Amino acid sequence: MAGAARAHAADRGVDHRGLPLLAFGGAGPVHACAVGELLQSTAVIFPPQASVLSAFGTLVTPVRLDLVRSALGQLDGLDWAVAEQLLDDMTSEALEALSETGTAPEHVRWRIGADLRYTGQQNEVTVTFESDPRETRDGEMIRGVFEGAYLSQYGVNPSHVPVEIVSWRLTAQGPENAIDGARAPNGLPAAPKSERLIPLWLTAGPAKIYDRSVLTAGQEIAGPALIEERETTVVLPHGWSGVVDEFGCITATREV
Repeated sequence: MAGAARAHAADRGVDHRGLPLLAFGGAGPVHACAVGELLQSTAVIFPPQASVLSAFGTLVTPVRLDLVRSALGQLDGLDWAVAEQLLDDMTSEALEALSETGTAPEHVRWRIGADLRYTGQQNEVTVTFESDPRETRDGEMIRGVFEGAYLSQYGVNPSHVPVEIVSWRLTAQGPENAIDGARAPNGLPAAPKSERLIPLWLTAGPAKIYDRSVLTAGQEIAGPALIEERETTVVLPHGWSGVVDEFGCITATREV
């Protein structure tokens, strides 16, 4: 798991050392501290309901539609009439689709982007524009956004090479859903419900076992400890300690 994280970070030009690790999924909280050690993470964050985080996100994420239309051609001398027609068609399609979800047209939020590349290349870079390019028809603005994204991804810019646009993209998104955030209970720190010897940490003594649902805001837990909930178990190895924040997240750090 740590090797996969390193590979993904390297692909994106990110130095993973010192970054916090978010533990989610049914088994993620079990392994997270061990993976964090290998990645030299400063902290591991265990959100509430970690095992159903993806399902929760599906329920609360605004309805969204992503559309794309091919439009291969040189950026210099771009046929704006064709580009506007493609974007107008996607706008109409998105409004019709979102109306079926109960989203009123005035509540739709729009983002326009494009896939671009230097002429002769095989792979494109997808960019999103801060404003609607139809309003200004500014090809230099489009090129500037593309070259900034290209430089960030590859570290170079062959700016003498012409740029071509491969496709236009449009994202239509409904309004944000109003939800109440999670809150950890206040009060005295919850006591462990039992203790258990864990073969991995025999020299550290018995691990304390906690019920996550009764942990209070600000409570500190020293490893070795297991924090049990219905869907998963948070594992704090020997040498790690965690603190519960006001939202019920447990942030674990390792002794240096």
